[in-house]
Amino acid sequence: MDDEILQREVTLALEKELQGYQSTVDLLKQGLKEAKNRANIKFNVHLRCIWADHGGRDAKAERTRDLEKALKNAVTRYLKINKRSDVQAQWQVTFQLPCGAGGKVPDKVWKPLAIKVLEKYAPSTSSLQRWKGEL
Repeated sequence: MDDEILQREVTLALEKELQGYQSTVDLLKQGLKEAKNRANIKFNVHLRCIWADHGGRDAKAERTRDLEKALKNAVTRYLKINKRSDVQAQWQVTFQLPCGAGGKVPDKVWKPLAIKVLEKYAPSTSSLQRWKGEL
C-alpha cells in the first residue's frame, strides 16, 4: 500500500470518528437547552436485587418527573415483589431528556431523598446508616 492510499484511509477513519463525536456534542448541546425546563427531566430508578441469584427480583421506576416519587415507587415495588422489609440492592439513578440525552444523577442529589424514603418505608435497610454518615 503506498503512502497516499494509507494517508487517505487514515484521514477518512479520523473524519468518521469526528462525525461520531460531533453527533454526541450536538445531542449534549440540545440536552443543555432542554434541561433548563424542569418538566423535561424524567428520572429512572433501578434497584438491582443483590439476591437475584436466589430468586430476588429487581425493581424499577421509569420516566417519572419527580425524583423523590421515582425513588419511593422503586422502593415500594422492591419491598412488595421481594416480600422484604429492607432494601438490599445496587441503586442506579438516571435522568433522561426528550432529545435522548441523559446520565447518572449524582449521589449527593438522590441519596438524601433515598434516605428520606427508606426511613419511611424500609427503616431496617442496612445502608441507611452508612449513607447518613456519608452525607
